[in-house]
Amino acid sequence: MNNTNNTNNTNKTLVLDFDGVILDNPIASNIIIDNINNFVEIKLKNIPHKPIDINKDFFYTFGHTLLGLDAFFNIKVPLKEFNDFIYDDNTFKQVANIYENNNLNRVSQVKQLVDKYNYDVYIFSNASYKWIDFNLELLNLKNYFTHDKIITCDNHLINNNLIIKLQKKSYYIVEQIINNKNITFVEDNIVNLIEAPTYWDKYLISSNNNNNNHPDIKCINNLLYI
Repeated sequence: MNNTNNTNNTNKTLVLDFDGVILDNPIASNIIIDNINNFVEIKLKNIPHKPIDINKDFFYTFGHTLLGLDAFFNIKVPLKEFNDFIYDDNTFKQVANIYENNNLNRVSQVKQLVDKYNYDVYIFSNASYKWIDFNLELLNLKNYFTHDKIITCDNHLINNNLIIKLQKKSYYIVEQIINNKNITFVEDNIVNLIEAPTYWDKYLISSNNNNNNHPDIKCINNLLYI
């Protein structure tokens, strides 16, 4: 439903995924996916496997590669080691050179939600904080998201537990961090929406208008339609 006539949303908190929602750049996303596949290849060098298939299983079952490596193969990897490999200097250089491929319409929509419609906006992502911070700078969105408005697996550790989408407890931790349960949550991955609390207002940003028979999930192709 389009609520663009509502200019006072101070009681609602908007929580956005980053990759695929704010950062709408398939080439950048594929660079990260390739890095993750290479990381799994290294960690499972003595185990017959297909990294691409394994990563898909990890993504849809656990939400994060490290949780899958631990659960399936009892391979424990420090988060810093993973992030340093995936988000290395070469990756940042590659991404900086392909920004003409980014959908800047999405960036404009984020700015309007903050400036015009008075939403309190957070980012909730399974990516690294430095990845998000770097891209916000390139997208000229740095002033819209202070450090405390960016919730990632490596800048919010609760009792040494990672905050990871797909892990149910993480959604309730997000509520504690932002001190609000009146949340509008926008994702490009329906699995992460399904696991979110039923009382959240949930939107799947998608071009095919398919919510996979989940009536509580609304499909949009523009952030201004929330």
